[in-house]
Amino acid sequence: MTMHNKPGNYLATGALILLCMLLAPSASATPWNQLSQEEQRILKPFHEKWDTLPEKRQQRLQKAVKQWKKMPPKQRKLLKKRLKHWKKMTPKQRQHAKRWFKWYRQQPPEVRKRIRQRRQWFKTLPPERRKKIRQRWNKMTPQQRQRFMRRHFPGKRSKAN
Repeated sequence: MTMHNKPGNYLATGALILLCMLLAPSASATPWNQLSQEEQRILKPFHEKWDTLPEKRQQRLQKAVKQWKKMPPKQRKLLKKRLKHWKKMTPKQRQHAKRWFKWYRQQPPEVRKRIRQRRQWFKTLPPERRKKIRQRWNKMTPQQRQRFMRRHFPGKRSKAN
């Protein structure tokens, strides 16, 4: 048997081909150089890793660029502010925000409306009053928070943090 015909070489070659297929960008993924200049400008933070991103992630980012381009300047400014805040959050805070938002989206329209109204009301309070309310919330036990949420926001909620 020559070196090229050894069974171990077939296995190694097969593994190498499989690895290349898994690591290579999808054939239908969009190469960086095929993005428009504007898309490249907006997606610049992803430039280095663009070709290694999964196709679905690339598509979501491209869709976000299209939405971004349609936004009025005021809405873009607000989104930039929110993204800046998101980047400053700890992983635990981000996880909590994701859970809360998932819960919020599952609520009926009337509950979401009431939450938005109460948030607007809260924002109109003087800073000292808001601080006192936050302190009171932070002192509550998880059971007290759950009772509060059930009383003020009926609907299913597993945790109130």
